[in-house]
Formats: sequence, structure tokens, C-alpha cells
Amino acid sequence: MTTKTYEIYNYMKQKQIHIACLQETHLKTNIRIPADPDYKIYRYDRNNGDKGGVAIVIRKDISHQLLNSKQTKIIENIGVKINLINGEKIMIYSCYLPGGSSNQQINEHFIEDIRKLSSSSSYFLIGDFNSKHRNWNCHIANRAGTLLYDESCQRDLFIDHPQAHTHFPGDVNKRPSTLDIILSNGIHQIEDIKLAELVSDHISVKFQICTNARIGTTQRRKQLDFGRADWLKYREIVNFHISQPEYDTQLNTTNEIDSAIENFTKLMIHARNRTVPQIKSNKYKLVLHTEVIELIKKKNKIKRIWLRNRLPQLKTEVNALEYRIKTAINNIRNSNWNHKLSEIKPSNQSVWRTARFLKVGNREMPPLRNRALEAVSNQEKADMIADQFRINHINPLADINTNHVNNINCQVNNFLNTPTNTEILNELSTPTTDEIIDIIKRLPNNKAPGEDQIKNCLIKQLPYKGYLFLTTILTACFALDYFPDAWKKANVIPIHKPGKDATNPASYRPISLLSSLGKILERTMLARIQKHCNESNIIPTFQHGFRAGLSTVHQLKRTISLMRNALDDKKSAGFITLDIEKAFDRIYHNGVLYKMIQGNFNIKLIKLIVSFLKNRSFCVTVCGAKSATHPLINGVPQGAVISPCLYNIYTGDIPFSSTNDYTTTLFADDVAIIKSNRLVKPIIKGLNKASKNLSSYFNKWKINVNGAKTNAMYVTRRRKKQLPIGPLQIFDERVDWSNEIKYLGIVIDKKLTFKAHIEYVIKRANNAIRVLYPLLSRKSKLNTHKQTPYLQVSYSSNLDIWLSSYKRNR
Repeated sequence: MTTKTYEIYNYMKQKQIHIACLQETHLKTNIRIPADPDYKIYRYDRNNGDKGGVAIVIRKDISHQLLNSKQTKIIENIGVKINLINGEKIMIYSCYLPGGSSNQQINEHFIEDIRKLSSSSSYFLIGDFNSKHRNWNCHIANRAGTLLYDESCQRDLFIDHPQAHTHFPGDVNKRPSTLDIILSNGIHQIEDIKLAELVSDHISVKFQICTNARIGTTQRRKQLDFGRADWLKYREIVNFHISQPEYDTQLNTTNEIDSAIENFTKLMIHARNRTVPQIKSNKYKLVLHTEVIELIKKKNKIKRIWLRNRLPQLKTEVNALEYRIKTAINNIRNSNWNHKLSEIKPSNQSVWRTARFLKVGNREMPPLRNRALEAVSNQEKADMIADQFRINHINPLADINTNHVNNINCQVNNFLNTPTNTEILNELSTPTTDEIIDIIKRLPNNKAPGEDQIKNCLIKQLPYKGYLFLTTILTACFALDYFPDAWKKANVIPIHKPGKDATNPASYRPISLLSSLGKILERTMLARIQKHCNESNIIPTFQHGFRAGLSTVHQLKRTISLMRNALDDKKSAGFITLDIEKAFDRIYHNGVLYKMIQGNFNIKLIKLIVSFLKNRSFCVTVCGAKSATHPLINGVPQGAVISPCLYNIYTGDIPFSSTNDYTTTLFADDVAIIKSNRLVKPIIKGLNKASKNLSSYFNKWKINVNGAKTNAMYVTRRRKKQLPIGPLQIFDERVDWSNEIKYLGIVIDKKLTFKAHIEYVIKRANNAIRVLYPLLSRKSKLNTHKQTPYLQVSYSSNLDIWLSSYKRNR
């Protein structure tokens, strides 16, 4: 498929083929093949070993769904369900029985797999079954063919095949056979079975399926073009509806808040649909020239003859034609690419979109495998990844120290149920319209929307009455200590982690898309939480994560300065980094509330956080398919504005040494410990003391440390004899001393020379340049001149004016 994809696309367009079933694609999960805007490719790549693999190419305008995995033992398969307009369904599978299967495997699993695949009411199993039998034009019968023929005699299994042979062995003394056949239950008749013009190591087969109704069709999804939106009309529509009496009411109950949010969301969507035009996606499409098509026809004709007689001179000619075809297609691709680059305008986002495509590409999620389970369809993938994310929120330390947990739960419940003085309640200021407008102005334009599909640009373009109504909703939320349920459901998009196995569901990072309206309420809450944290010094000074004016650079400078100062004083330093496992996903909810109670937060703010954390849920979306909804029992919601601050509050009382036995550095969930001394033993003693204190704290508050990812390094200029002997014992794990540690994106070596980090950065830069070479090469047709008018002044008349104009344009 890597070399014949364009040939397949072109043949399907010329012959008006709806579906192509392919076997032995020789694809791996990391191999990308060219896409076409008119066709969709579904792949099942062989996970282990060479060759193999099956695929289906289908026209996008055909109404269809990818079928769930059948969990077969030896037959590789992938299937689609075709929808007819009368409601009937046809299941079509592309199947391949590997030629190296032993007779024992065939005896045990072949018919079992056939029965699994043929369990539908109307099906077609199409492909290379490596089954020989005289009944379908083979000279002899093999074990798979005998079993398949016996199965067809015992039940309604029809075997259709072309009259001509499809496979010619490399040894001309061996007889050809027909290995490419069609299995069905005869509900729909097959006509016009014949050999096709496409030729690989087998000759392709073409046929028609006769149905009582036409195939259902689907329209290509259109995109909203917000750049051409009529925002004046959008504001007029919102203004008109908000002026109606039903919007001019007080919100006194949580049900009224939910109803107001639902109506407001529907209004914004209605106004969007009326004022934002739709456009078709303009995807890249490669069209082969007539000369290339004629070369392909000639190559297939000669290859068909070569398969029959294996003459060396014909093989030489086939190879030469394939090389010419490949070169011609590459020239067409390069020409189209250069034309596309020449039309890119550096003044807009097209350069960055092109660069992003080159770096990320249009990589689709391959079939997922989790132990014995397999996920092929988008629905199966969404469910499997959702289950993985659900497991991530299960805290393995939930049953430890139950007495402490019961005590915390009791104190939190007593506090929340105790009547509070009215003066304390009134200390929490409610959101104002000016505050909300200021938050909305700072919202990023390109953020993806949540479940309600409200983009930030729709919120920014609201009329003033819209801001007033939103203020009414948020004020009611503060008054009733209520975070609306409509803003608690997260739509999770899985993103593949670079360098990880793409077939493993644990190799995907969740990106939670939450409601943009809900994030406005979160930001009003966050402003009040941060104000109290700053006034009461809730968060320790050595925590630099998610704090205004602090970043990884500040923490790195502090950490490296501590170790460098030790070296300057002729000391050594022990440096340990801890990996907290699923830190944000497994936070104990009542633990956060207890820390806020101990920090004297306003009770209304605490109750708002209770409502914020309660009854949250998520579902995973993969290519439009949604998983079942799962509750979030532990952890703070990923993607929420408040979550990092809640984590900082939760770990705000992390132990540190007041007697300079060791130094603790924090950046969110990245924990590091530093101990310096002239001798080895005090360093080991200080690190052990720190790990013991942290271990007790983490167990108490149900924070799980991944001991396997804990690293230790001895920073020194001493001789080898003065280095520590043997590994450290940290959190019941033996940790060996490393020569370098990656901390906050920087590779730190034991002599602080940063040579390893420089090499790491150079490698990353070279990889990025290599990926972007089609965009940045010397032959690139990218237009680098900014297309804006500039002042034309002659050099001789006024040099200063000309230079100032030139600098502005640059």
C-alpha cells in the first residue's frame, strides 16, 4: 500500500468502485499512507512479524460504519457495515489467512473464525483465504480449502470465485490457483465476477453486489467559517431574544439556573447558525496525469504476463515502469506542494497550520490492544480509552489509614452542616459585569469548545445585554453555592504521547474540553481563591507551579544555584526527583476541603468547591464516536481553570526542613530534594530523612509515588573513592545513582556542565528541521515577503525616511 495507494485511488475513481478490500498491505502502525478527500481507509495492521495486514478503502459519501472487532484467532480481518436506504445492512469484511499458518492452527481456529465473521444476517467475506480446492478452480485441495468446502456443504455458506486464476507461483513448474474468493450467505446475489486491471503478486478480482435498494449516502461535513461571520446580525438576534420577558426573571433555585443556562446556550447556537456561514473543507487532492495513468495500465498488463511465465526480461521492464511511475507521482506531488507554498501568505496563520501538519500529520488511531481485548471500531476505541482514563482516577491508596480518612470526613461534614454567621457569608464578593467582561476579553480565540459547542468568539461577540444576563447567572451561582451540572461534563479527546506504543490505550493523554461559559465562573472563583492564598500564605514559597510571576525557569535557577553553590564551596550535593503518579487524577476530595477549612477560606467559597467537585463526569470521543459516561470519584477535573490551584492547596503543607537538613523544591507535582555537604554520609542521612518525611506525608494524604521513576544523582567534583557506594533506599525502592537527570525539561548532569542538555536540544532542533525541510529547504517556493503596502522613497532623495520605512516593513 505504501507504493500503490494513488494507483488504487485512481482505479476506484475511473471504474466507479465503491469499496476495495485489500490484503497483505505490509503496513505498520507507524507508517502513514496518502489520504484522499473522497475516500476513507480503514486498516488492521499486523502487530508482530512482517507482511500481512488488511484494509478497506471506501467512498466517503457511502453511509457506513466501521464494525467492531470479531476477535478472530488466525484470520486477519476488518469490516464495515453498509446502510441501504430501505434499512437493510450489509457487512463486508476484508480477510486474510496467513500463508504460514500450520495445519494444527487451521484445524483448531479456521472454521471457528469463519463462523464468527459470518454471524450477521447479510455478509460478504472477501479476500485471500489461502484455501485451495478443486471446487473453485484449484489443481489440488489443501487443509483450509477442505475445511471450507465441508463447511459450505453443511450450512448456508456460498463460495463465489472468478473463472480465471488469481495467483501464479514463482516456480513456473507449479500450477496456478484461485486463492481470492468471496464467502456469503446468499441473501444478495453476486454478478459480473472477473479479473480487474490492478495487479500485485495476485491479480485483483472485481464483482457487483445486487441489492433491492440503493446505498445510503452521507453528506460531507461542513466547517463553520467564523472569519466571515455577520457579528452585527449575531448581536441583534441575541439582543432581540434576551429582551423577551422570559429572560427578565430572578434565578432563585438551582433548577432555574439550569433552565437559564440551557436557554442561553440554545440562543447562542441559534444565532451562530443564522450568522456564521459554512464551507467545505479544502483538503489536498492529488490527480494523476494521463501519461501516468497510461504507464500504470502498461505496467499492469506486462506484470500480468510476467506472473504467468516469469520471464526475467519482463520483470526488468516491470521494475523500470514502476520506477518511472513512482518518479512521475513524486514530481506531481512536488509540483502541487510548490504551488501550495507559493500561495501561502505569511501574514496569516497558513504558515503555522502547514508546519503543524508536517509535524503532526493526519495520523489516525490504529486498532488498540489491551491484554486479550482488541478495539477496531471508533466506538470500541472510545470505550477502551475511557475505561483506561477511569482506572487512572482510582487511587491505590484508598484503603490505607482509614481512621485518618474517617476523621477528615467527619470534620468536613460537621463544618459544612454548621450554621454560619451572616457577616462571614457576606465577605465573599459576587461577580460584577465589569469583572466578567474583563475575563471574557482575555479568553483565547482558538480554544476548542466543550459539550455545548460554545466557542470563545461567540461569547466575545455577545451584546451588552448578553453580558448582563451572564452576570445574573453567575451571581445566582454564588448566592446558591452552586456550580451548574451542565458545565461539569468533560468531552475528552485522546492525544497520542510521542514515542509511545500507539496500540496501547495507556499511551494516550486526555485533553478535556469543558464549557467555555463554565470556565468564566471558574475564573471568578479562582480570583477569590488566589487572593486568600496570597493574603494567608497558604502555598509555600518553594512551590513555583501555577503561580503568578513564577515559572520553570525560576525553579530551575534556584535548584541549579543550590548545587552550584555547593560545588563552589567544595561540597557535594545529593539530588533526588520524585514522580507522583496521576497527581491531579487521584486527589482525595475531602482532603482538599479539609485543607481549605484549615486555611480559613470563606465557607461559601468552600461550598462552591464542593459543588464544583461533585457529580463530575467525562466521556471520550474518537472520530465522532462517544464512549459511555464515567463519573469522576477522585481527582480534580483535567482542563479546569481551578484544578492547579486546588492541587497547590492540597499539597501546601508538604513537609520541609526548617533546620537546613535538606531543601525541597516544587513545581506543581514535580518534587525534588537537595542535600549538600562535604561528606557522603551526611548527604545520605539527609536524603533518607527527607524521603521518610515525604513518605509518611504522601501515605497520609493518599498521594502515590512511582518508585520505579524516582531518580537520584550525586553532584560532585570529588574523586571516585569519595563517591557513595550502593543504591539509595527511597520509598521502599532501591534507586541507583544516575549520571544525569531530566528535571523540568532540562537534562542536568552530575558536574553541571549541561553538555547532555545541549546535545538533547540540538537533537530536537535537528528533528524539527528535518520534519519541516519541505517548508524550509533552499528549493522551497514559500513566499517570505510580507504582503503589506510600504512607502516607496528614492534612496538619493531621503535616506532616513527610506531606512525607517524599510525597518518597519522588516
